Amino acid sequence: MILDGKWLAWQFKDGWKLEGCKIGWAEIVAVELAIWTLITGRFMKCHVIVCSDNKGVVGTLEAGRSQGTYQNMILHEIVKLIQDHDLWISTMWIPTSENLANSPSRGVFLGKDSLHAFPPKLPFHLTKFVYKSVGYHDSRLQ
Repeated sequence: MILDGKWLAWQFKDGWKLEGCKIGWAEIVAVELAIWTLITGRFMKCHVIVCSDNKGVVGTLEAGRSQGTYQNMILHEIVKLIQDHDLWISTMWIPTSENLANSPSRGVFLGKDSLHAFPPKLPFHLTKFVYKSVGYHDSRLQ
């Protein structure tokens, strides 16, 4: 996830796919974590454009529903968050080659100097599946 030139990345725990969750679920979880990042940064009463290279995620956010049960559960959390914090979310599909978050999402981190300083606390419903965000002292950072 990239916000104002600063990045965050989360790693999924082994076995997350065993719960019936697939890549579409993981991609929409990234959107929820991005919204939590906005909330942690005290964004409210504003318009945010969520860019994704996953057409399924863009379609789910635009339609307000998914065919996937697990994706709908995350979408429910997203809707609750944006309503509670008065956020207006628009979506935009972008090609993977233009997705600035693609490298961090694949474990290729952009460096400590551009790491987002205030990662959100991981929501409880995701703790079984996702580790907390990569931190400043992570040995994978240069």
